Amino acid sequence: MSEYSCSEPTGIVYGKRWKKNVHAYNSAARGLEPAWLMGEYSAGTDPTKYRTTYRRVHVVESHG
Repeated sequence: MSEYSCSEPTGIVYGKRWKKNVHAYNSAARGLEPAWLMGEYSAGTDPTKYRTTYRRVHVVESHG
């Protein structure tokens, strides 16, 4: 999953997902464990706009 801690991905496609560390650029959070959210684009109530939804997730790194 791609990381976008300081932005949102371009190319809005419903169902596109990414991870975001909410502590990435917060100087007061230095030394804290990352706090990960999963972002996802979905359809909004207005058909000309999209919606971004965030959910808390636990990121597990795979080495192999």
